[in-house]
Amino acid sequence: MFTSKNMRARARAVLKDYYWHLLPLTLMLVILKGGLFGVDAVTDEYNDIHYLFRVLNENFEFQMTPTIAKWLAVGGVAAAILTIFFTSVLSYGVKNCCVACSRGKFDDYDVFCGFRSDYLHKVWVFFFTGVKVVLWSLLLIIPGLVKAYEYSMIPYIMHDHPEYTTKELFAASKKITAGNKMNLFKLDLSFIGWYILVMFLDLWTFGCASFFLNPYTMQANAEAYLYLDDFRKEPEQEEQYIWEQAE
Repeated sequence: MFTSKNMRARARAVLKDYYWHLLPLTLMLVILKGGLFGVDAVTDEYNDIHYLFRVLNENFEFQMTPTIAKWLAVGGVAAAILTIFFTSVLSYGVKNCCVACSRGKFDDYDVFCGFRSDYLHKVWVFFFTGVKVVLWSLLLIIPGLVKAYEYSMIPYIMHDHPEYTTKELFAASKKITAGNKMNLFKLDLSFIGWYILVMFLDLWTFGCASFFLNPYTMQANAEAYLYLDDFRKEPEQEEQYIWEQAE
């Protein structure tokens, strides 16, 4: 049964053996995300830049000048290019590394595999996914959020099925998240207690505490994919699994 508690429990079981393997990988990814105003949620870029201007205006009587506007534009373009062509593909590698840990194949996994085969296909799919989420978000926040969860399994499916076309990837992600988007949302929401704790710890650790939570959240999402991939496509397998567990 898909519950946040079950997914977190599965993640903890895997992290007993692989936590310190995943920590440097997620740390590398989080540093890049933080430096680029966010990666997975494309709208985070707008939110962070808007917040920056608001703070500058309120506290420093910030005035936009042509020079500042020029450098902000150059920085924004550079960040977008780096996100599209590097960070998104690296994120694909780290997410599927979590899947490899759950399958006991960490030693054979290459976190940079996304750069070694079908690189441009991955760049296009992740860019197209971000554009679609943004366009849906322009209608209202809720449709954008729903679509973000509907497309959230694409990186995992792409790794397991490299032969899939862009259209097939979107269709497959839609299929396995059907009826479970709220469960995926609840899974993310279930970490709110950890996020609050980390916020307080960050005050004394100069923001370092949050790094240690990322392997847990990413592994939990990987477990969600594995569960949905195993049972949602063939529901009868879930009943068989339950009986095997009972025996």
